[in-house]
Amino acid sequence: MLQGNAIDFFTSNMTTVFGKSFCVCNENCKSVIVLKSSIFETISRIQEQHTLLKRKYDHFVLNLTDSQKNVYMQVGHGGMSKDNIQKLDMDVFQNISTSSTVENESLVKYLKEGNYFQIGDYIHTVAPSYGQCAVSSESSKPRLAICTPVFKRFALLDIWLKYMTLYLIPNLEDKGYEITLVLSGGDEEFNVAKPYTVFGRLVYLHHKNVLGDKKNILLSFSKIADFDYLAFIDSDDFFSDQTLSMLIEKANQNAFWSSVQGCCFLDILTMRAGVFSGYGEKKELYGWGLGSGRVFTKKLIKSLEDNPFPPLNKSMDFYIRQYLATFNVPQESRLIPYVENEDTYLFIGVKTDENIWKYDEYSLTPIDLDSNRIAWLPKPIVEELDTLKS
Repeated sequence: MLQGNAIDFFTSNMTTVFGKSFCVCNENCKSVIVLKSSIFETISRIQEQHTLLKRKYDHFVLNLTDSQKNVYMQVGHGGMSKDNIQKLDMDVFQNISTSSTVENESLVKYLKEGNYFQIGDYIHTVAPSYGQCAVSSESSKPRLAICTPVFKRFALLDIWLKYMTLYLIPNLEDKGYEITLVLSGGDEEFNVAKPYTVFGRLVYLHHKNVLGDKKNILLSFSKIADFDYLAFIDSDDFFSDQTLSMLIEKANQNAFWSSVQGCCFLDILTMRAGVFSGYGEKKELYGWGLGSGRVFTKKLIKSLEDNPFPPLNKSMDFYIRQYLATFNVPQESRLIPYVENEDTYLFIGVKTDENIWKYDEYSLTPIDLDSNRIAWLPKPIVEELDTLKS
């Protein structure tokens, strides 16, 4: 079981700030306590209190407790064994295993499900999940959750995460969005994602490999976290900030959702690229767009019933359309169409030998890798993708 969560991140940062003056009284406590406010706000408060105490006392211990005065961690100063040492308490934790309120009974229920729960204005994850997320933002920036189920394809996942954290997310932040990357997968996938937790706003929701369940968890998390927008992006698809901004604007205009009609597929083994112009008129999914990149507004997120995706590993687009159809958004209002002679960027779906649907199984129009429609992908990322051939 992976033990990375908000408390681990908190203790790591406390060690960095206070060094050997900080200690955890009981390692086992980490699984049953959560912070009452954000990690950085809590550490700032502790630093302020520590500074004030240093002015008054030569020797003291600041106990980090819950409301019942149970001590979980300590920060000291001076000689810890002195007879005149001052002991003071600071209430920063909540113990979710000993509370008896109705609210905390529901929290324990979420805990047993192994994902997350809310206390106050923060959502906390429980190991083996990872991360912490504010329910609302003090800024006026629109909040976007990029939600991605992850499974296997570890080398490609690593490159995708590098692109997301170094390119797409910073570019979207420059456009004025507040981004949280929310992933759902298993232990092996988390091992790939873990180095990218330094990004800060990354949440990992642990779940077995059932695609529909993972999408439902991501949707439920986005609903509770009160995001303004949710974008489902697959872990083998590379979107430009231009395309994602267009999708958000399209969804904002119709108040519910949006999708793209076409994309480009890149075959890693041959480095061939081909344009998929969308589902044909005789296909059941004609006019519904592609599932990757589909954007939901807060209004839709709140309106969808629980668990709209079936507990399957395929056909997500087919099943979700029955729910989307109830909102009666006209095709032209929800879809960014593929137009052959436009210069708008296409998202790039990477095909490897691990894909269920192979490159040659699609009806594609060849496109040069130097075409403006796909040459937006940063060269360092293209070079790393090229290494996957071997």
